[in-house]
Amino acid sequence: MSKIQLTRNNNGLPGRLEKQHPAEPDMFLSLLPQGDMSPGNSRSTENRQKLFSAMGVSPRRIYSLRQVHSRTVLVSGKKTRHGIEGDGLVNGDADHILTVSVADCMPIYLFHREAGRFALLHSGWKGTGIVAEAVKLFQGSFGLALSELTAVLGPSIRSCCYRVDDQRAEFFQQRWGEGSVKSRTDSSGRRIFFIDLVEANLGILKDLGVADIRVVEECTACGADLGSFRREGPGEFTHMLAMIGFFN
Repeated sequence: MSKIQLTRNNNGLPGRLEKQHPAEPDMFLSLLPQGDMSPGNSRSTENRQKLFSAMGVSPRRIYSLRQVHSRTVLVSGKKTRHGIEGDGLVNGDADHILTVSVADCMPIYLFHREAGRFALLHSGWKGTGIVAEAVKLFQGSFGLALSELTAVLGPSIRSCCYRVDDQRAEFFQQRWGEGSVKSRTDSSGRRIFFIDLVEANLGILKDLGVADIRVVEECTACGADLGSFRREGPGEFTHMLAMIGFFN
């Protein structure tokens, strides 16, 4: 595992995830100044259009899904332009730009540099495991070696802030291993539990044989310019737009 940065700029464009080779796809995440990017309302649609225009991207290149916290991964194409349900996309063409919206859930970027294949996933606690479905799709449909894939775990709510009840903690730990849940003692001496989405996904990827794993170590609930359901509240939170593709 290696650490990478989400770099900011002052020209109103989204944050860019650090690349380690020019042939890798571009990876972005919108920030609070770009506004809410949730699907399905006029204001967020306008925000998306402004963002794509500022980035010089034609809307015809954009692919997205109606997200439902599932582990469904599809190949981008005509069907993914009409509100089909799912939470992950693999590019069906090198010209496609894939998007998912996130707010505390983790955007996971995957790519195979030599083959020009890439994917983008929306992975929260309910959808943890979607990365395994995407990796299997890379292998089964495209014949790509898992050891040659790169996985990038983007900003999400981290174990410092992702407190859950005992029942959810037990479920998550049983499904994704000891490291996927952290515990602390509160001021009253009670043991409280926190989900660790990074550790859960690291375990899945390592078990599958993915060697190149990169992590952006930023917590959305702690970050002042990141959208967060927990920090902003259910009626006010900002969906961010994660994007991957060859933009130029």
